Amino acid sequence: MTEARPRQVILGFLLLAPPAVMFVLWLYEFSRHPAHDDRVAAFLGHFPAALRDPGGLAWAALGCSAAAGVLHAVAAPKSVGLWRVAAVVGAFAAACLFFLNVWQLL
Repeated sequence: MTEARPRQVILGFLLLAPPAVMFVLWLYEFSRHPAHDDRVAAFLGHFPAALRDPGGLAWAALGCSAAAGVLHAVAAPKSVGLWRVAAVVGAFAAACLFFLNVWQLL
């Protein structure tokens, strides 16, 4: 018996929001500043003082991407219709963001 898993899919997309926003914010600052130090300073300037640790932000984005990928991967086989499509797309997006964050940590 298959049942739709909309809560897991929606929660997965909510977990993907912070890494996606950080990635878009980094691309925005990358295009505005020529020097790497200026890019990093401008990127970190968007966060409150308690969250200005680049390593901590990278690990948080990595954790959110991994959790979203797991949720989508678990929800995909048990979902039906558009929920299955959304779960597969979410799993793919989570994997892309996960590997981008792993590459960032290297």
